[in-house]
Order: sequence, then structure tokens, then C-alpha cells
Amino acid sequence: MGAFSELEIACWDTVGKDQGRPVHALIGGRVDDRIRAYTYLYPTRPDHRLPWFWADPGQAAEAALDTVARRYTAVKFDPAGPYTIRSGHMPSMDDIDRSADFCRFIREDLGDRADLLFGTHGQFYTAGALRMAAAIEPWSPLWYEGPVPPDHMKSWPRSPARWRSPSPPASA
Repeated sequence: MGAFSELEIACWDTVGKDQGRPVHALIGGRVDDRIRAYTYLYPTRPDHRLPWFWADPGQAAEAALDTVARRYTAVKFDPAGPYTIRSGHMPSMDDIDRSADFCRFIREDLGDRADLLFGTHGQFYTAGALRMAAAIEPWSPLWYEGPVPPDHMKSWPRSPARWRSPSPPASA
């Protein structure tokens, strides 16, 4: 799907260049004068060393502070463990604890100056995604992105994206 999206964007760009107009003018006009920006957390200080940076919530919190100082309004990170080519797995308690620590450290340092964006790359079974969601919820992440594999459609109805949906009213 990413490749199709890239092709569509390239087509819009080509048409815009041909017409001498910005793409937003072709699809209905500008919506906002300013947009929010986010970035992944990367090492920002000399003592941030790879690969340890990716597993250290303290270093992530320091990088988050540096990132917000550059006027980003959200920071994205994905501390939930190694990625896999499998179509989902159950995160270990170590992965869950580390993920909760990342959210806690970053939220404590940033307060409400920026949103937390939690990425997963679709790596969990539904039950694992729900466990992770419960563990990180106290720090109010804006995103809990793609916790179940995008091609595992049977997982979607039970995924955390629907987890907070209000229950239908009880019939009288």
C-alpha cells in the first residue's frame, strides 16, 4: 500500500508541476496556515550511543526535550521490542515494561508540551496489543499506531483502536 501511496503522490506532484499550481490548489485548496510537526526520537546528545539509545527511556526523554526545544509538537518512538517478519506476536513483559517506562519518562519530562506517538509496526497479536495499550494508557499517547498487522483483518474489530469506543446504550 505504501508503494501505491507513493505513486499517487508522485502523480499529484506531476500534475501540479504541469499546471504550475500547488497540489493543495488541485484538491480543494489550503486548509490550514500552519500544521503540527513531529519526528521520531533520535540521539541528540554526544552521550546518546547506539544501539543502547533505542532501549533507554532516560536517553529518549532527553532527546524528547531537545526535540520539543526545536518546536516539534509531538515525538514518536517505538520501544516495544525487536521487529519481526511474523504476522504478530505477544510482547514480553520486558517489552511492555520498557514501553511503559518510555511513556512515563518522556511524559514526566515534557508534561503537556508535546504529544506522545507510540509506534509498533503492526507487530502484536490482538491480546498483546490490548496488554500494551493498558500499560501505556496512563501517559495518554495521542497515537498507538498500527498495533496489529495491517493485513490481519480479523484482528481489527478487537484492536485497541476500538478499545475505547463507548458501549451502546442499554435497551430499556
